[in-house]
Amino acid sequence: MPVVSRLTDKAATIIAGTQEHAAGSSAARQFWAGPLHAFAAADALDRFYATRAALTAALLRGMAEKRRVLEVGCGSGRLAALLAQDGHQVTALDLSPSQLIRARERCAGHPVDLRLGGLEVLDAGERFDAVFAVGVLPYIADQPRYLEALRNHVTNGGLLCVSITRAASIFTLVELARHLARFNLSASWWWVAANLLRTGIWSGGFILPHERIDVAGRHRLDQIMQRAGFNPVDHFALFNITKLDLALSRRGAIARRLADRLGWCIVAAYERRS
Repeated sequence: MPVVSRLTDKAATIIAGTQEHAAGSSAARQFWAGPLHAFAAADALDRFYATRAALTAALLRGMAEKRRVLEVGCGSGRLAALLAQDGHQVTALDLSPSQLIRARERCAGHPVDLRLGGLEVLDAGERFDAVFAVGVLPYIADQPRYLEALRNHVTNGGLLCVSITRAASIFTLVELARHLARFNLSASWWWVAANLLRTGIWSGGFILPHERIDVAGRHRLDQIMQRAGFNPVDHFALFNITKLDLALSRRGAIARRLADRLGWCIVAAYERRS
């Protein structure tokens, strides 16, 4: 059953907190540790990341067995906390010390292993039943190579969940218009505007288009993952507009196809073949 159809009322109402962080470059670290930290906690973005975390956590919900789970780029710990609440053994990585402080607060009371850094802090042979790298790929220059690195930490039969963002869509153009309407002289506003323009209208990343080897859409991602030994399991798309995201998450196949074509963020899950 598709994850969107399995979404519980509890998951659909988790709408509070701060933006998650995706790891992968010094520019990303600067973004989350610097003056944009306050901007990233804006209500609209906040709700989007809460919705995404709730839907992503639902990928493992309903499974009787509890799993050893890795989250790369855990940010403020929203997804890690949800996974831990569901009884999974969670290891969470992030490049930003300030984000890990917030993650530690959010995950208080749950046995989450928080580590500063990226994949390099893991042992070479350390594997997990499920690996989540949601919101990470936009910060990675060579995305196919990074996906192969993630694969090395997934057990046979395990789950790998990643996300991609579209460089432009109808709904992200709306977000750009909203940002322009909030014009001010702050460093935060100018930094965000510059990133939107140089990475292709709210691509979510810091890698220049001519420097990036990306997966160019979900179907291309499926092809790369299948060649790497993974089978597609499920996916969902989000618009980055809260009311639409919550409404569409409760509807059927037509709404899913609409979101696939017009949404900003696509989260996809794959099972590693034995």
